Amino acid sequence: MQRTIKDDTTLLKNITWYDLDKKGYVNKSLKYEPAVYIYKKISLHDNKVGYYVGSSIYLAKRISSHRSLIIAWDEYKKTGSPIFYRFIKKYGWLNFKFAVLEHVNLRNVTSTEQKRKILLHR
Repeated sequence: MQRTIKDDTTLLKNITWYDLDKKGYVNKSLKYEPAVYIYKKISLHDNKVGYYVGSSIYLAKRISSHRSLIIAWDEYKKTGSPIFYRFIKKYGWLNFKFAVLEHVNLRNVTSTEQKRKILLHR
């Protein structure tokens, strides 16, 4: 059975959330390592919270690509994560927080395809 964040908010209780600046930079040093990460949309206006969960073999590189793709969103609308990017464009980076849900050890996995499969099933 697949759990959703709405079904199990205890998944988020022990997470360390990091603020983002207005350009989307996380105020924490990120490494180029495999990880599952989450962005949380916070809104003081409507009290609605939204989440975007992703995974990457190279975390720092993926977070950087999110920033780059949002800047060039009008030109590359079919690239990346369109729903997430529309939310960033609408609410701005300052209304989001960032956290790493899990660092994943893939040292003994040699195939990039196998690494992706492992991350997708986390």
